[in-house]
Amino acid sequence: MRKPLLLFLCVWLSLAAWAQTSHWNTRDFRLVTNYEVKCDSGCTLLYLLTLVPRSHPGFQDIQKTTFSIKPFRVFTERNTCFAEFRIKNPQQAFDLTVLTEGRLYNTDYASRRSAPSIPQDSLTVFLQSTPLCESDSPQIRNMAARIMQREKSDIGRIHAIWETVHDIPFVYGPVKSALEILNSQEGCCTGKTNLFMALCRACGIPAREYYGIASGEAHAWPEAYLEGRGWVKFEPTHFNETDYKSINGWHVRLSDGRFVLLALDTNFRYRFVSKGAKATVKESFRFDVLQEE
Repeated sequence: MRKPLLLFLCVWLSLAAWAQTSHWNTRDFRLVTNYEVKCDSGCTLLYLLTLVPRSHPGFQDIQKTTFSIKPFRVFTERNTCFAEFRIKNPQQAFDLTVLTEGRLYNTDYASRRSAPSIPQDSLTVFLQSTPLCESDSPQIRNMAARIMQREKSDIGRIHAIWETVHDIPFVYGPVKSALEILNSQEGCCTGKTNLFMALCRACGIPAREYYGIASGEAHAWPEAYLEGRGWVKFEPTHFNETDYKSINGWHVRLSDGRFVLLALDTNFRYRFVSKGAKATVKESFRFDVLQEE
């Protein structure tokens, strides 16, 4: 009796390990974004501006987007898609739902995909220092120099950077710059992404940031450019992602984080204004995998 039980446990543990380490290439998905709106009596107008997923060739294809309430307009500015709502005399309580269906392409390092080279002059902007990504600061450059001395390949340097950033505790709070994260040793996903990018750029590796939705919440993550591989996604924030080369979770892109329109900071997914009375808007997500390969 003991041998069959031991055999069953071995098989079960093997299957569980395989399920955790299996790698996906494409995921057909349905994303439901719900805005729970409550308006005080006397509200005459609710203005709501939201970010909406759009197609990014090679990263995600958006096949269908529907709205429970017809938007005033849907428009694209600087590769970011917006839906604008102007709701007159809104009900005191209602839901506004955006349903998106499409396909995600896994662009982590384990995917082993190839991509044509990008001209160096097009990558220059992704090597620059910024107020939130201080890649030219002495503290960042000294750390990058130690990494470059120890690791000779770009992917080896990215591994060292990933381990440095991944080990920093995640704490909800205001956005921090790369230096602020490095000095405080705690911060949110945006700050950790800033540090990842700053160290990559200081090592001469082009890096950029994307904002979107991941694992049921708003999220920011970095991508690094590797010759022959193109833009590769990394996840230095989620502690359940334990392999820098392979990402099991899902990431739906909304914006590259460099766009501001009508005071809409793309670190947030929506902005709203009410007239006549106060209103509140609460956002939630549901993500379903329809098919996976």
